[in-house]
Amino acid sequence: MFKSHGFSSRKGIHPIYHAWHSMKSRCLNPNIPDFKNYGGRGIKVCQRWLESFENFRDDMFFTWQQGLQLDRINNDGNYEPSNCQWSARSVNIKNRRGRAYKQSNIPFISYNKTKDRWIFKKEFKTQAEAEHFASSIV
Repeated sequence: MFKSHGFSSRKGIHPIYHAWHSMKSRCLNPNIPDFKNYGGRGIKVCQRWLESFENFRDDMFFTWQQGLQLDRINNDGNYEPSNCQWSARSVNIKNRRGRAYKQSNIPFISYNKTKDRWIFKKEFKTQAEAEHFASSIV
């Protein structure tokens, strides 16, 4: 009765499975209220993730942490590995349409209308990862 991937059980559904299922519903089910903000405006789920939860899990599990939400880096882009990350709710709610009237096609760059500034934002798991990234752009 339960999926063999081990992410749903009698104890409940794992947050990653819930994120995958909710993502698909928002993009594919016109009968849910959020559809108008996702599938209704052309946001799609990549074929790989539509094919199976296991593909989504394999692509996204290694960066997941408890309490994070699935977030599209480019709010107008599709759900696909290159455009998705796990973010804190406080970060995710800022990534909404209408907040920025200037857009960048480069991930992690956004315009902060309140500060009237372009912002580069990327989170790292470790100091070493951040320092390596910084040294590559200096």
